Amino acid sequence: MKDPRLQELTASEPLSLEEEYEMQRSWAEDAEKLTFILLDPDFPDTPGTGTHGGTMAGDVNLFLNDHEEPHTAEVEIMIAEPRSRRKGIAEEALRLFMSYASSRLGVTKFRAKIGETNAPSIALMTKLGYRQVSRSQIFKEVTLEMPVEAGRWRPAAMARTKQKATSPAKRVAGKTPGKKTRSPMKRTAPAAAAKKPHRYRPGTVALREIRKYQRRTDLLIRKLPFSRLVREITNNVAPEPFRWTAEGLLALQEATEDFIVHLLEDCNLCAIHAKRVTIMPKDMQLARRIRGPVYGVCSY
Repeated sequence: MKDPRLQELTASEPLSLEEEYEMQRSWAEDAEKLTFILLDPDFPDTPGTGTHGGTMAGDVNLFLNDHEEPHTAEVEIMIAEPRSRRKGIAEEALRLFMSYASSRLGVTKFRAKIGETNAPSIALMTKLGYRQVSRSQIFKEVTLEMPVEAGRWRPAAMARTKQKATSPAKRVAGKTPGKKTRSPMKRTAPAAAAKKPHRYRPGTVALREIRKYQRRTDLLIRKLPFSRLVREITNNVAPEPFRWTAEGLLALQEATEDFIVHLLEDCNLCAIHAKRVTIMPKDMQLARRIRGPVYGVCSY
């Protein structure tokens, strides 16, 4: 993938064909990921890859790593070959992929996170029935979601507008087919009392989230938005374009999350010392001043 525009939209580095296949093989062994390589039959097979029925045009990926919503899947698609774009390959691949995921994997909702400047991808997802649910100003991306009904892939908008098939007019004894029969009066059931929503005791949900994150060792920030933010900052500061390797971004993200977690721990201690349970800006300021100019990233 050598297209600079595509690298910017996907926050990725150029990969050789061998590196691309190696990454696909590693993803095939991950239980929380599903990936397929897309082929374009209008062009010959990629040299050195054997006979597949077309050149490699891109890939489509599915992530099942949301432990709070196990039946929600995040979908991504990329058409790296410029000659294969605007031919309907992405739309057809997404329809097949989502149909497979909903019928075989039990997915009930699809989610897509796309950079706000990637207008073609946003338009494609909107065409398939996705609707925007949030926008991140920090990572500059939009989140779109689409529910699945009846356990199979079908956009909710299509389900609502689906019309029932009209049956031929039935003959009624002694009456012509053109006349309408009076339907029996419908009785409406009395309105049921509004069910009181269930509420957990204060602190129950927070304690559950604390235990969940204590058991996990993976990163808390998504890699794609973080790498996009890092590239934006370095390109604004550096006098010339700055390239990052995947290992460098991973190390920077590890260090960033470690710093933020420990800083928030100190902020929590300051709040407890003030006999409060809510962290306030003055707790953050006090924690940074106590940590010093190096560990607090501040100056006096």
